[in-house]
Amino acid sequence: MSAVKARLGNVRLVRLSASRPELVPSGVHHRSMANGRVRCLFCYEDSGDNLVASSEHLLSRPVAAAFGIDRRSSVARVDGDVEEIRWMQLNGIKRRCVCTRCNNGWMNRLEHSMAGIATWISGPIGEPIGAARALDLRNWALKTHMLLCFIEGNAGRFGEDTFTGEYVVPPVTPAKALYKGDHNALAHCVVGVTRSTSRTDFAWSFGTPSVTAPGGVKGHPRFAPVSIVTVGSLQLWVVVPLLPARVTMPAGVQVCRAGLRPDELARTGHPMNLGLVRVDFE
Repeated sequence: MSAVKARLGNVRLVRLSASRPELVPSGVHHRSMANGRVRCLFCYEDSGDNLVASSEHLLSRPVAAAFGIDRRSSVARVDGDVEEIRWMQLNGIKRRCVCTRCNNGWMNRLEHSMAGIATWISGPIGEPIGAARALDLRNWALKTHMLLCFIEGNAGRFGEDTFTGEYVVPPVTPAKALYKGDHNALAHCVVGVTRSTSRTDFAWSFGTPSVTAPGGVKGHPRFAPVSIVTVGSLQLWVVVPLLPARVTMPAGVQVCRAGLRPDELARTGHPMNLGLVRVDFE
């Protein structure tokens, strides 16, 4: 699968242009493969009378405000297969795959915590990020990646006999670990940080990396999708392998960790190329 032309390897850019008609993606519910019932991606609660499905926005109001991004801006969504450009408003990019309790609870608190990262990245270049703030940044990156698995990766269509398009395997286990705050269970997930050289306010690329299995055999990329998300001058590279793996990031991408300083984030100029990431399954 080509990182440039493949359907799951597209770059989405915010264009600060005249408003165009809003095109909201059709809702896709996450379903249990065992019984077909709708479940929340994170808490995985049964879809009984107590569950109220909710839509999670790719870019929340708190984060957009903190980084100076207008959510009414139009987004050019480029489909690499047919070279078609579709326009929609940034605040219309969302997916109905979570429950109201999660969306209004821990996920809302995470969005407000992520808004504080704007102060760090735009502040003194020698100021190290604290442990709590670094964890917030990492968790927000993981949450956003998991959401992109549904928005761009068709994870909600996994297991549908009639669906013939591209898809990634739903990140059910790491999503539940994120909800529970089980950081040990998420230790294999990789979040890299660098600075963006692009003039776009917000952009993302989602798709599959170069993957190999033991013995050098070509592995299945559906088990290790990649997200690259640019928010202001901050760029995040996220890989969540669903099998034990060794992840190689491009030069200049720093691991998200406590003590990281803004002056360590080089303006690498990487063009959000998913092919620069390699995943070797162990």
